[in-house]
Amino acid sequence: MTKHSIRCAALLAATLLVSACGGGSTQRTSTDNWDHARLEYSFPYDTQQEVSTRAPVALRFSDALTDTAPGDAVQILDAADQPVAFTADTVDDGRSLVLTPLNPLDPAAAYRIVLGTLNTSAGEARVPAEGIHFRTRAAIRGGRDAMTVTPDDSGGFVINRVIPDGDVLPVMDFSSFRVQFSQPLARASVRYGDTVSLTDGDGTLVPAAVLVKGHYLTLDPTADLTPGETYQFTAGAGLRNVFDEPFTETSLSWTPKDSAPREILVQRAADSQDGTILSPLTGAPINSVPVNALLLGDESSSQQQGDVHAELAFVPNFPDVTPLRVPRGSLLRGSSVTVDIAGQVPAGFETGEISVRFVSDASGFLLPNRYTQAEDSPRHVQLFMDVAMTAENPEANGALSQDLLHLELAGTAIVEDGVLVINAIGVVEPEVLGLEQAWGVLSFRLEAYADQGNAPAPEIDSEPPTLQSWVPGDRLRQVKGGDPMILNFSEALDPATLEGAIGVSINGAATDDVSWYLDGASVVLRPQGGLAYNTDYEITLSDQIADLAGNTLAPETLTFRTDTYIGNGDRAPFALTAYPGFPCAIESGSADLANDIQGTCVTKEAGTAGDALPVTSLPANRAIRVRFSQSMDADSITLGESCDTGTFRVERVNNSGVCEDVVPGTLSVAERGVTFEPDSAWEEGVLYRYVLASDSSPTCGTNAICSVFNAPLQTAMLRENDALAGGPPMQVYFRGTAVTDSVMQTLSNLPTADVNANFVLDDGEQGAVEEPPGSGVFPTPANATQVLEVSGGGLVGKVNVGCGFSGIGNTPQTCPGEKFIYLTGALDVDILGWDEAEGAIAVNIYPTLLMTSSLRTFATILGISQEIPTGPQVMRLRYAPDDNGERTRPIPGWIRTGPTGPVFETSLDLYLDAPYLHPPLGLSHNLKSYPLDGLSLSGPITFLEDGRMQIEQVSLGGLPINVSIAGGAASVNLRIPEGGVNLTYISAPVKQ
Repeated sequence: MTKHSIRCAALLAATLLVSACGGGSTQRTSTDNWDHARLEYSFPYDTQQEVSTRAPVALRFSDALTDTAPGDAVQILDAADQPVAFTADTVDDGRSLVLTPLNPLDPAAAYRIVLGTLNTSAGEARVPAEGIHFRTRAAIRGGRDAMTVTPDDSGGFVINRVIPDGDVLPVMDFSSFRVQFSQPLARASVRYGDTVSLTDGDGTLVPAAVLVKGHYLTLDPTADLTPGETYQFTAGAGLRNVFDEPFTETSLSWTPKDSAPREILVQRAADSQDGTILSPLTGAPINSVPVNALLLGDESSSQQQGDVHAELAFVPNFPDVTPLRVPRGSLLRGSSVTVDIAGQVPAGFETGEISVRFVSDASGFLLPNRYTQAEDSPRHVQLFMDVAMTAENPEANGALSQDLLHLELAGTAIVEDGVLVINAIGVVEPEVLGLEQAWGVLSFRLEAYADQGNAPAPEIDSEPPTLQSWVPGDRLRQVKGGDPMILNFSEALDPATLEGAIGVSINGAATDDVSWYLDGASVVLRPQGGLAYNTDYEITLSDQIADLAGNTLAPETLTFRTDTYIGNGDRAPFALTAYPGFPCAIESGSADLANDIQGTCVTKEAGTAGDALPVTSLPANRAIRVRFSQSMDADSITLGESCDTGTFRVERVNNSGVCEDVVPGTLSVAERGVTFEPDSAWEEGVLYRYVLASDSSPTCGTNAICSVFNAPLQTAMLRENDALAGGPPMQVYFRGTAVTDSVMQTLSNLPTADVNANFVLDDGEQGAVEEPPGSGVFPTPANATQVLEVSGGGLVGKVNVGCGFSGIGNTPQTCPGEKFIYLTGALDVDILGWDEAEGAIAVNIYPTLLMTSSLRTFATILGISQEIPTGPQVMRLRYAPDDNGERTRPIPGWIRTGPTGPVFETSLDLYLDAPYLHPPLGLSHNLKSYPLDGLSLSGPITFLEDGRMQIEQVSLGGLPINVSIAGGAASVNLRIPEGGVNLTYISAPVKQ
């Protein structure tokens, strides 16, 4: 066979094997249906698995539909035969019908498309009598039930599917293997040659690139396999799921077929010409990747284009199912996208060029049409790929860089005007900022070059990778204990070149006790326990590191020292945030659960707690999350397996608070936080509670959660406690509610002066700094509040904050740098989306508490100077009033477009408590639930080079603090000036 005839066969026999090159068709067809209208294609196709929950339904017919409302003749039914609501549109002059569900489909669920009578210009269309069946993928995050998918709903940890399967989809000498599991894999348990292996007939390990993420594993041999030789894939018992359960060893055997002689078919993924070239399957612009996300809105899209050099197996040997391969390293370039928060508020930067690079060989198959044997109908196409998505702009790359594994494109292949044209549909689901699963329906189109002999050669990548940004970088005070190190590179790397190429030294000593993984162009490094305070780190990057084309990185050394933690732990840990709920122990007898009243926080004095806290709700797709002020002893946090057991327990309770049963689920313990995911979603309206155990006579791990320095959890922050004392158990009641599509953002108050969270500005901790030097001006530092003296009253004559008085006349000393209190805290917020009436993005702030350092206050009482230190203070964010005036709602906030970029605005009502304040002679005071209402805050939102978001908040007005002593016999009048509150919040690292 000549080269010309091979090329002609590859081009035409791959679709219809028609006689354009003088050869007859060998495709098995029936002429019975040629003159009948018919369904020719569907997405999802019949029996398709791992379908996105955001997938549309697309139906392609041989002739134009003529019914005025063809969608009325189609149903999408779930496993219980309940209909799915959708909108229907006809596209491409009526030949395609696109159904878009009004809500996401359920994960890990079976669906059926039932087609009734559909009339076309050529008569009634023939459709599958038994409908079209498909199954959605498991949830990407969540509880065990949602994250488990098996074809027969049997559950368990098993292999669901291998692509190719060696049956319908042949295993070839150029095959890569995609293994899909029923439950997500623990990444660290995947060790090639140990827990996972591919061996040849002699039992020798086959060199291969290994990719793993979630439920998906890809093995891509670095060289072609030997046709006719038997290979064995083994997944061993050392493999584990994210629930830390072992896999039952499984072995599969494959015998690859010979693909020779192969032919290269060069195809072009073309530009849509400003959205004017539309897909006949969806009616959407071709090769445009829309990204729908609450954080980005629904109008962002990147136009992809580039050449694809597909390698086809010898078509005459594979006339029914024709395999093809697109080589690793292939690149599609995407247009830049302007980043708008929620699609409305400009973030102040663009993504730059978005690159989608194949990180393994893509596997494709041209198949017979599933729905008709008519000769003029198109063939079907399936293409499976693993890609890395990266962005040119550092801020965008840090936020978006990631691997997307096992993307499946399903479509049609047909010859148009003498060239092969493929139209396909796929759904991409990138993660945004590590917070939200975005999605976009890709209307993919490839068109072969008519003159294959003069088609463009593969693009040569000669650009070496560079380090684009890293965490912590130069922001050493904006990381906390337990955080990872993250290296963001300019392009996807070859994972095989990373092993042994990144060295980490801790305090001058090299260590191997560092885990790492690659995701997109980001390498995440985690020393055991994460970053530690008071520690010198050095990261060495060698020139062994290379991109997929073999271009090597210039060697580089990164050094940094983490923030200073004074002492060895001299203050018990407390809960910075508790979601759902408020982080405090509840006063006995103050709850009214039947009326959704949680109760009041335990206080130093009865009747001084202020607002009763509400029983809040937790959406079905959310987890319980608690964050702590100190690094915690993981061994002390044990999940209760029966009522009233364990130091962390989650229970279903009645309206009297009596435990009915424990909630089974997975408890994840981090350095400074815990997360609990229930196996099954929270039931709407059902009352639950979670309990964090502590005690005044603690035994760590038995009746108390403890820090790494063995101090029990303090849960009663409104009491005067010994520094290392524990508190009563912290019980938080909540009710299950419906799924939410809002996006939760966890924020930390960083940088902080009080690094060791002991509510004291210790020697060696960075307080206010004079700027410029010698000016006498001390701006309020991040996460601090300036408090100024105003006057005394009654028995109090003069007042001074930060320092005392001099001389016989008690002249106030000058100390502008000492008039600050320093905050320890964190915040949980929900981004709700655009509010048209407000012209801003709505945000919910969940109330919590902030601890502050002591304020040194000096006063003259009857002419005698005395220091009255406040001791540690507590600022509690109060719930917002509901329609009945009861404080039950989160605090509203707004993201708006400011003069120079996005700004965040809110107004807080606070309580201020000073349980350690002791006026002279044991006199009483009023700093017990002292209201600080109407604190208006505003400030810019910026995005760091590593993708994290920073929110700065400065007070817009002043607030008085009038301390009354002995019922008004004396008073100390203070004020927080305008701009005196400075809060800086930073989001969690994009990758953990």
